[in-house]
Amino acid sequence: MVNFKPTDEQELIRETMAGFAREVLRPAAREADEKNAVPETVVQRGWELGLVQSPIPEAFGGYGDARSAITSALLLEELAYGDLALTLHLLAPRLLTIPLLVAGTEEQRKRWLPRFAGPEFTVGTAAFVEPRWDFDATSLATRAERQGGGYVLTGQKCLVPLAARAEAVLVYAAAPDGLAAFVVERGAPGLGEYESGEADQFFGRIRRAIGKVAKMAAPLARRLAPFAARALAGMIPGVGAIAGPLAGKLVGSLLGEA
Repeated sequence: MVNFKPTDEQELIRETMAGFAREVLRPAAREADEKNAVPETVVQRGWELGLVQSPIPEAFGGYGDARSAITSALLLEELAYGDLALTLHLLAPRLLTIPLLVAGTEEQRKRWLPRFAGPEFTVGTAAFVEPRWDFDATSLATRAERQGGGYVLTGQKCLVPLAARAEAVLVYAAAPDGLAAFVVERGAPGLGEYESGEADQFFGRIRRAIGKVAKMAAPLARRLAPFAARALAGMIPGVGAIAGPLAGKLVGSLLGEA
């Protein structure tokens, strides 16, 4: 007989997240909206819950917990009760770390994952959505061209959570062999030209993201592209309309789907 009841561990996680949402996120939400800033104390308390560190293997400094879309869906539901925008802020690094776990090279994992397993909140993000009314995840306008030992990326992205503060951005682009994702380090040439409205400092537009970057391993067109709008479609109002038939695809990175 199929049992849909959460396990004891899942129930404990759900109760912990519900308490955090009720006692920390919800009271801070209005002030965060009015001041257009997330209190660092709230961010740090969220980081201490291990939301990002949990699925990172112990070899890289994380907790080594098994990834579970069901467990993550339970905690996301509870956190979103506290505040949806604050929840996205806390979980934005997973847009980088989960794809690295799923399809990154061993070198990339060794280089980046330990940075997100430390005691303080570290920002990582992903650049997927493009500022086009007809945005289509299967036909990205952002291009990746091989040059020398790396790639040059050319294009525009929007709705990039915490873009201005990210240590690295996972940029999705159309490569000669199909859809791919590239880890672009902060400070790379062309990365960091943002246009953000005063009402929303957490989203920027990356223009002309040009620089040699390392392509991730694995056929990302088949493994990561299906993730790429579900997170934004599920957590940012209006993205479903932008993504069109894609609405529902990048939340997998937040959920931890493989």
